[in-house]
Amino acid sequence: MNTLDSSFTPLLPYLQSVEISTLWVADENALHALEHLPTNASPLLSLITNRYDIYALAQRKGISAVFNDFDFSTLDTIINAPVERVIYRISKEKALTHHIFIQSAKLLSKNNACNLANSHVQNSRLSELIISGKKQEGVKSYQQYLTDTLQCDGRLKKQGLDYSGTFSNFVKNIEFDESYQAITPLPTPHHSHITAQSKPGVFGWDKIDSGTELLLQSLSEIIDQYCISPKKLLDLGCGYGWIFINLPYYLDKHIISQLSVTATDNNATAILCAKINSENLPFNTSLIADDCAKNINEKFDLILCNPPFHQGFSHDKSLTNKFLEQIKHHLEVDGMAVLVMNEFITLPKQQLARFKEYTVHKKQQGFKIIILK
Repeated sequence: MNTLDSSFTPLLPYLQSVEISTLWVADENALHALEHLPTNASPLLSLITNRYDIYALAQRKGISAVFNDFDFSTLDTIINAPVERVIYRISKEKALTHHIFIQSAKLLSKNNACNLANSHVQNSRLSELIISGKKQEGVKSYQQYLTDTLQCDGRLKKQGLDYSGTFSNFVKNIEFDESYQAITPLPTPHHSHITAQSKPGVFGWDKIDSGTELLLQSLSEIIDQYCISPKKLLDLGCGYGWIFINLPYYLDKHIISQLSVTATDNNATAILCAKINSENLPFNTSLIADDCAKNINEKFDLILCNPPFHQGFSHDKSLTNKFLEQIKHHLEVDGMAVLVMNEFITLPKQQLARFKEYTVHKKQQGFKIIILK
């Protein structure tokens, strides 16, 4: 079992012993905390997440779960009773955290209104939002946002390096414009041939990743050097789709004419944007939400990947092993994988030993292009 993020320490008791209808808002930070929950979870606990691995694990533990871009309007598909408590360890991204606060306030204010209307009922209570996070993540500024902007009651308490607090008495019918929900064109000053759509909630959503650019610029040279003509390509961890939507501009027409692309990501928001960006491409594209292609049974001639090395706020070495394992599993016997990663990242020798060939093709601008066969 992986090490628990200390910010979950004050939240776990509410998740392990659930006495009222509770919604857990679980982003990428929540995976290891979910591992600490019992297999037969309380029927009063529900979960919403934008991560497929968390969604799949929640189902295996018997927790009613929704997988989407934190669209709270879908919660009635898994929750029958009014939600009395929301549990949330704050996210990396400010726009996402504000979105969760606003959606939680709307959800909880409905239950508060019901309780006030039935105030004569014994033991009626105000619904509450319980949050946690670290000072360097901006958690103290979120207290002001909750109390001033969302007009609720509550305050944070310090526990070591972490802060947690309970907020309640949300005001009904506060409306806000949410930047989080907007899917907008990505600025592409050096790519007049293409327009990509993106939004908060996707890693690197508002920029073109330099490492990904280096991978694309190296593709034609690698294909010529190894004399390959791929027909089935896997974009592993596709994000909003920048790699596969650029393939027509970096690969020869005869390759594009025979190419079939499968793109997958663990993030519901990434898949949402990638589907928009996949329209009108000159090859067949399948978009699949999955945990590092674990449920994809096909094998591929070519795998392209800019693998992540962080799980939430933490650097997670196990992600490296997971991606290498799945690359090995999904490569055809004569297939090739082309990866880009930061130059300082060292790949584990035990995993590399599973490949016939490991080559550092190029080092440039702090990145390296790696070829696995």
